[in-house]
Amino acid sequence: MAVKLSDIQPSTQPPTAWIINLIHNHTPHILASTTLCGILSIYFYYSYPREHQMVATRPIPVSSDSPVDFEEAIDPSSGKTYYLNHTAGTTSWENPTLREPFTPGLPYPYESQIDSKGRTYYVNHQTKATSWMHPVKLEELKASGILDTGSDKYGGDDGQAWKGWILGAIAAEGEYEGMDYWIDYRDGSVNWQSPEDARIGSEKVKRKQAALEARSSGKL
Repeated sequence: MAVKLSDIQPSTQPPTAWIINLIHNHTPHILASTTLCGILSIYFYYSYPREHQMVATRPIPVSSDSPVDFEEAIDPSSGKTYYLNHTAGTTSWENPTLREPFTPGLPYPYESQIDSKGRTYYVNHQTKATSWMHPVKLEELKASGILDTGSDKYGGDDGQAWKGWILGAIAAEGEYEGMDYWIDYRDGSVNWQSPEDARIGSEKVKRKQAALEARSSGKL
């Protein structure tokens, strides 16, 4: 059935009446939501340190019981001290030097473990990375400058400059127990063969190749 325009009755309410009714009927919900958002905003603002607002920092000194990658800072909004882990890119209110170490003698968050061949390696529980290199020894070698790649492995007066950054260790258990292995603190690699044995073996190969070349050229 068709509807005539003359049959349509205009609304008696002003155009904004429905908005007023909506606000009136839902005011408690609107106020509750606004209050909750305000509380959450304040909570998150003061609960999490903001690294970009750091106004004062000082490195935590490296020792056998303190982390090697943390820095202390002040949150200007609260005046509270917090701690930056530059390796993991994280911040925390908790002083890492007060945390119980995973392994006695190692800084938090490192833990020493042994692989299937009896070799010790180190786990960083914050970055989830593993390494053959002792974390404290690594920092000491970095500070000394010995890890700079400019020096020759077989340089020095005795031809054994490698001893400055390739350190020996002994397998602790399993079928390889008691065997020596070497950790290169420049590239993080591990090898059962000492650099000296590798050098001697390399020289033998070079002499043998030279002899073969000389024989093939008719010089011998």
